[in-house]
Amino acid sequence: MSRVAAGCLGALLLGACVPSQPERTRVDALLDGVACADEARTSLRRWGAGPDFLEGPPTASGARTFRFPTASFAEWVVLTAPAEDPPSVIRMTPEGASAHIYADDCSVERRKRLHQAISTDTTTLFTDAHLRGHIDAADAVDEAVVVYVWAPHMPLSTDGYAEVREAAEATGLRVVPVLMAFSDHAFAVREASRVGIPEEGLRQIDSNELVQRQAQVHAPSIVIFSRNRVSPVLPGYRNADGYRRYLKAFLDGSG
Repeated sequence: MSRVAAGCLGALLLGACVPSQPERTRVDALLDGVACADEARTSLRRWGAGPDFLEGPPTASGARTFRFPTASFAEWVVLTAPAEDPPSVIRMTPEGASAHIYADDCSVERRKRLHQAISTDTTTLFTDAHLRGHIDAADAVDEAVVVYVWAPHMPLSTDGYAEVREAAEATGLRVVPVLMAFSDHAFAVREASRVGIPEEGLRQIDSNELVQRQAQVHAPSIVIFSRNRVSPVLPGYRNADGYRRYLKAFLDGSG
């Protein structure tokens, strides 16, 4: 008998030897006490969710929501976990959504919905393909890209563009301004002209990646993308020095 087996046998006689258990993951902890947890876990694994996630605000009914990036750019999995009712798991991609909605007996209803762009004029949209292009261009010269979300009806978000541009130039980053979805276009054109936002900054967000990262939670907001990392969303106006400190912290690996 091996030393390990003998030790285990001795411990077993003392009531202390138990079979090894798989390590609990953060997702397992999220599903503690949730109805149909095993079924929801299967859906999460099937769609490549985790292990990291972002917790969103609760729904109107008080359900907790969690958003998981996957290994594929702009593809996310969203878990909605009510306190008592069964959960739902939705896979969100630039092309649309696939949902697994669980009933009380843990049977699943499958639904699909194609993505509907916020405008039929695609030249006015900032999509995941645009975002991927900017990230790849920054990668090519070992830089990061700062996505700056603004809205014309939020005066500080228009005035903040000059501040974030100054901070980015000081830290060697590039800024991409994008317009919050459903902004008034004519008003946005006037404000962009007033503060020097380029014409490409008039494209409205139609990007799953930016939506899931809560880039539209407030105007202004910034999200920094580099080759291997993405910053948390930073909502609210900062002056150039405030933005510069945040950008530098990201580059130093502490932000």
